[in-house]
Amino acid sequence: MSRIQRWGIKIYGLQTEAASEPVNIRVRNPRVTAAEAPVVNVPESRGWMMSGERTSYGWIVTDNGLIGGKTVGIEGIRASAVMISWYDTTAGTFVSRIELPVQNGAVTLKVPELKRNDVAFTMKLN
Repeated sequence: MSRIQRWGIKIYGLQTEAASEPVNIRVRNPRVTAAEAPVVNVPESRGWMMSGERTSYGWIVTDNGLIGGKTVGIEGIRASAVMISWYDTTAGTFVSRIELPVQNGAVTLKVPELKRNDVAFTMKLN
């Protein structure tokens, strides 16, 4: 705590009167009581997938910056390799294609560098 120069607390009121005045709240001698500081995990992206026999379609979106460089894991694949074709949903064009090996039924996709917050893809089993 001694190294923290600024910090804040947000207080939300469920009901306020229209004529309410601002209130100053002061906190003295704050202390961290946990042995370790809490960790908040922010997911880097989320996605959806429509699975087909040989071809599946997916979409990945992020609220945390741009989608380029983010990763997503897909499990339960019954093939030795997959062909991934990335689709820019704004431009309406395919931007890249890559073949990836499947290891233990799973593959990790890394989104190509795009200045967008979402991307679609097709996954074809090889």
